[in-house]
Amino acid sequence: MDDFWYMKVESIVFDRIKKKSKDYLSKYPDLIFTSEEVTQTPTKFPCVEIRELQGVEQGITLDNEYVSGYLSTFQINVYDNKSKQIARDVMEEVISHFKKDLHFSIVAMPIHTNNGDIHRYIARVRRMIGGGDKL
Repeated sequence: MDDFWYMKVESIVFDRIKKKSKDYLSKYPDLIFTSEEVTQTPTKFPCVEIRELQGVEQGITLDNEYVSGYLSTFQINVYDNKSKQIARDVMEEVISHFKKDLHFSIVAMPIHTNNGDIHRYIARVRRMIGGGDKL
């Protein structure tokens, strides 16, 4: 087994959420997904940013050879320049897949902020992932 399996969690989760949300979110043809931190205003809208925050090793084996658990936290940011409702709709779809399909818990409920014409919803989800879990 890969000693650093937990380093792949972000890309696996990102790909799964993007794939699961694809059909419903196809009504927003310009929608983009990114795992890179959006430090300025996105260039396309709606924009879904899904990135893993600092994780924590859990359950290291007695011989200190293998991490058997990993506490993973993701931040989801959804941006839209047309309406709060679009940003909320996209956030609801994305977060529903974190909960239903990947069994994450919401640890920071979605909140709305806006900066001028840019609407943003922010949420955080977390779950313990075991070394043998399939996401």
